[in-house]
Amino acid sequence: MKPTSTFFLFAAVAALTLVALASKGETHQGAGGSDGALLQQPYWNSIKIGDNTDTVLLKVSPGKRFVLTDMWFLSVEGEYAPSNPDDRVWLESRVERKRLVIFDSPLSELSRPLRWNTGVAIRGGHELWMNYKASPETDALRRIHFTGYFETDLDAASY
Repeated sequence: MKPTSTFFLFAAVAALTLVALASKGETHQGAGGSDGALLQQPYWNSIKIGDNTDTVLLKVSPGKRFVLTDMWFLSVEGEYAPSNPDDRVWLESRVERKRLVIFDSPLSELSRPLRWNTGVAIRGGHELWMNYKASPETDALRRIHFTGYFETDLDAASY
């Protein structure tokens, strides 16, 4: 087999693998939809936040649930803001006047990036809020990048 043929064979196998993985990501899991399946819709976003400023990352629509799976704390392009172990980060879910603290921790106690095996579920009608407090205080912005997926909230549908 010629080296060129090997390259094209490798490229074809890689392309088929990507198609298979993409199709797998669209499969239904769990129970719930009209066909008895639950569709997971991937979601990711990057939000710029100021130092020690409560910021909403995401609002979840009623009847849905957002499962947070990963989170990165980054500098904004062109504005390097190094992390300090004494920096403090909190994340919470809010609805009306209720607040559920997901974590409130010094950066030194968190693995980075944050990754959850099962994810953190945020119910419909709730908002996901974050605060990053640098030590010492700074005027630099931070970029919070997070990933997860939306799915039908079966608990909400059963009421």
